[in-house]
Amino acid sequence: MGDELDLPVALRRARRTLAKIKAAEQTSSVFQTRPAQDTLVVSTPKPKKRRVNQEADQPSATGLTPMMHRARLSSKRRIQRTGITEEKDAVAPRRKQRARDIKDQIERLKEELARKDEEIERLQDETLVLDTDRIFDLEQQVAALTTELARHARGQQGHISRVGHRATSTARNASDGGSMLLDIENEVEELGEVARAEIITSTPTRRIRASFPTPPSTSPSAPEMQTPCRRLTRSRCDVGVQSSLPDPEKQRVETELASLQFEMGKLTAELESYSALASRLSEKLSPFSVNTKCEAQLSSTSHSEIETRLTGVLQTLSDQAAVIAELGASLKSLGFKGSDAFEVVDSLRTHFRTARLELEYLTPGEIALPLAGAGAEVLDLFLSRLRKLARKKREADDCIEEYHAIEVSLRQQLSARVDAMDSLVNQLRESERSSRDKDTRIAELEVRLDGLKSAVSNYTRGISEIDPLTERIETELAAADSQVGGKRQTTEGQTSFTDLETKLASALELITALQSQLTSLSATHAEALQAHKIQVSNLVKSQGACLAQRDARMVELRAEVHRFNAALLEAQSAVRKLWVENARLVAANDRLVEENREALRQVEEGRRKAKENVKGSDSRKIGRLLVGERTRLGSWGKRKRYDSGLGFWMKRTMMRFHEYINTGKL
Repeated sequence: MGDELDLPVALRRARRTLAKIKAAEQTSSVFQTRPAQDTLVVSTPKPKKRRVNQEADQPSATGLTPMMHRARLSSKRRIQRTGITEEKDAVAPRRKQRARDIKDQIERLKEELARKDEEIERLQDETLVLDTDRIFDLEQQVAALTTELARHARGQQGHISRVGHRATSTARNASDGGSMLLDIENEVEELGEVARAEIITSTPTRRIRASFPTPPSTSPSAPEMQTPCRRLTRSRCDVGVQSSLPDPEKQRVETELASLQFEMGKLTAELESYSALASRLSEKLSPFSVNTKCEAQLSSTSHSEIETRLTGVLQTLSDQAAVIAELGASLKSLGFKGSDAFEVVDSLRTHFRTARLELEYLTPGEIALPLAGAGAEVLDLFLSRLRKLARKKREADDCIEEYHAIEVSLRQQLSARVDAMDSLVNQLRESERSSRDKDTRIAELEVRLDGLKSAVSNYTRGISEIDPLTERIETELAAADSQVGGKRQTTEGQTSFTDLETKLASALELITALQSQLTSLSATHAEALQAHKIQVSNLVKSQGACLAQRDARMVELRAEVHRFNAALLEAQSAVRKLWVENARLVAANDRLVEENREALRQVEEGRRKAKENVKGSDSRKIGRLLVGERTRLGSWGKRKRYDSGLGFWMKRTMMRFHEYINTGKL
């Protein structure tokens, strides 16, 4: 027993499977130890037997709660919820991928369509330009050839009749071709601009001479372009042969004229086909046309009507484009994400589908869209909350961007201040260097002053040595005067005395000059020391002021940096609060949805259990006490039914849901 108390609770507790097996064995042993009680006279069961049955039904050693069946149902519901969530998570990426694929395909088709349109426009422009140039070129060539052929025919009428006859027939054919061209132009003008465009686009794009057979091999190659200028033809007659050779240029002109006539014939056939088509169309449209009296007026006003209709179509297109632009602007003003109207509509569709699913989860099978009443209010409230959250997010993003801009400006100011401090430090170093130079100069002056002082002391020592010498000389002079000497000796003594006096005077002058120089050097040294002291004091004062200003600016910058950091922290906290609030709202919504689902499942389960209980009670009413082996072991009173608390829980859940809808807080 002591060993069991020393073990932890988890080890002292028996396993549930073993407990169930033991409980089953105990139950079987209990029912096996009383074989004679079923055959006895039926009487009211005693409480002891009922207590034994309760112990058999609910073993005390398992440690399970009485809500074991409910726990199993909740586990099933949890499995179902996780399955639904996994299915939703699996469907959402596929839906997004499908939307992206469709969008990419639409963009690709749009690009291909734009390329095709550009190519068609380019080909149309090139075809129109080339065909128009070719028509103009052909007209000019026809006119030039007609003029040249007429001149050539007039010049060759006197030589050979056959040649003149051929030239005359050629000119006649050319004139006929010119008249035919005029007739074609008149017919084209009568048919209108559409027929002209059809004629222009129906002309071949190759060179004219490329589609016809070449002249005989005896004829020379045709030149690139013929000018309408008159050319001098050389005679092919030979004096010895006396025969006329054929003119190759005439043959070339005739060949070109024949090709042009062939082209004119083709154009005439095309015009005839167009005129026949126009006549057939007019015959078919005659029952639907107006009176013949108004045909001339309609033909005259057809261009104006076409222009009017075209103007109306363009105006309608511009109005529709303006309406579409206004619709796109209004869609973008709703606050949903998307760069164009299609993306905004897709986002709206997604949000409405999500809202519908959420509403179906809240009240399954009760509300069918379009919503009315409270459902519409809930949807409006949901959309308004989404807009508010989107607006707050945009404001937070703008605030963060503003703080980032302030941070950049502060960093720039700080870098500028650092540069200024670096310049001040450089100036301080320069001033220190100049002060060191001045100190070295002062040291040199002091060394020179010490040298002057030593020189003055040497001079003073020399003068002090000269004084006893002068005294000795004076004593000698006095002795010489006192003695009797010759005149010559007296004069020599006087000269030596004068020499000594001059030397003494020069020495005194040198001492005076040295003393004056010493005094001047002392004065300059004192002035230099005073100026150096003043400069050093000024420099110290300026450096102190600069340092004080720098310290003050650094304090200000630190305060600004602290304020900026505080603002950033506030912004981050605001963004974090917004994220937390958004997550809380989403979690609250999910929790409410799950609670409603759970409540509905529990209500359905309660109904099902109630139906099963009713069916069981109906089946038990058939055989009462003494029918076969159906002997009740319990009391005759009603079985106690436990309150599951679902009614109060549902009421509390609905109150919380209404409070969340009204206030937005749980």
